[in-house]
Amino acid sequence: MPIRIEINPGNPPSVSQDPVKISRGKNDRVQWHSTSNDWAVVFDGPTPFEHHYYSPCNPGNVQVTGGSGQYKYTVFVNGQKIDPIIIVDP
Repeated sequence: MPIRIEINPGNPPSVSQDPVKISRGKNDRVQWHSTSNDWAVVFDGPTPFEHHYYSPCNPGNVQVTGGSGQYKYTVFVNGQKIDPIIIVDP
């Protein structure tokens, strides 16, 4: 079952988990969801996943491909943005 991260529109927007901890050893997966259809998740630098971009068409990852550590990502929703963190444990 994927870890579900809710993207909450607002001014400022928020996410349901920040930081969110995932485990590479447990094969954790993440899916982002929002009541807004205007959202995107972007990893500008290193990503723990196979893609750098997630959206309503592609809301989640298949597996953790990066190493342990912290990964900053940006959530864009309805013209606003926030910068949460994902922590990957071994």
